[in-house]
Amino acid sequence: MVREECVIVYIEGNKIAKTERVKGDLIQVVKECAKKLIDQWDAENSDFIILRDNYTVTLKIPLKPEIADIAKKYGARRVGDHAEVTIPVYEISSSNRWIEGSFQADNFIVIFPYLSDEVTDQIANAVIRSLAEAREEEELGEEEL
Repeated sequence: MVREECVIVYIEGNKIAKTERVKGDLIQVVKECAKKLIDQWDAENSDFIILRDNYTVTLKIPLKPEIADIAKKYGARRVGDHAEVTIPVYEISSSNRWIEGSFQADNFIVIFPYLSDEVTDQIANAVIRSLAEAREEEELGEEEL
């Protein structure tokens, strides 16, 4: 059996500050990260939030055996000339605020199973894109006022 490895991406102000890989069960890694962050949490000025989402990533076929074993766990399926896998992604925010009804996370971490460096980049870039889109929508909303 393949020992699970997870990726932890630290995001500060819409940029990746650090990325690390750790060995361990995904849920246990999420819980350990949450325990560490809760000690740094400013409960008077910020919410402590853990979100679970699913991201679908694209993998080139044929899959390497070590990637195939993990991908099967998350329901890999062939789509044309590539494979798609929907993997769980956890986001933990302990430094955030609400400004005029809009949520802003200053710093947060994203945790997900490691499949490959390419998948790590896909997910990290998707998270950064979604943050940028949310800020653009927020700025457009402010201009309309």
